[in-house]
Amino acid sequence: MVNEVARHLFNIGSKLQISTVSVHKVSRAINLYTNRITIQERLRDEGKLLDEKNLAGAYMNRGGAFFYRQELDSAIEDYNRAIEIRRRIIAAGRFWIRDQLFSLYFNTFQVLKETNIPEVLHNLFEMTLYDARESLTDGKLTSQSFNELHDLAGLAVRHSYIPEKYKKQWKIIFQVIEKMKT
Repeated sequence: MVNEVARHLFNIGSKLQISTVSVHKVSRAINLYTNRITIQERLRDEGKLLDEKNLAGAYMNRGGAFFYRQELDSAIEDYNRAIEIRRRIIAAGRFWIRDQLFSLYFNTFQVLKETNIPEVLHNLFEMTLYDARESLTDGKLTSQSFNELHDLAGLAVRHSYIPEKYKKQWKIIFQVIEKMKT
């Protein structure tokens, strides 16, 4: 029953955020995602949550709503939580979640274009590069994961806010991906 309520709140929040850009509706969506997160975390803490994928999705969507409202610290915090959860799911062997992870990294990079928090940037770039190399090495990429990684690498190579130290590594990854595409 509690899982059904949480799923319902998530769906309403998604519709509110997507259907219009009014501040009131985005605020309401944030409240609904917050309720969903609270319920899901309680279930997880009680050992009753079977899958954290939806919890990660709620964090990602709430992060997007915070980004829309230009609450960048909150957006980054939620994206980081979603990344942490998705990395844990992948480490448990569910490699098909990688497309969502790379999509999250892409969204986080978009937020970070608006701000400059050195320790957050450093940690994010290190994690992203690690996950990209891991994915290319183990070969367990779905076509969607491959496309998301390609977009992420393209973004990393193009944008000036990415430090040169990381940009060089992303260029190599981008070249590997381009070769794999042909």
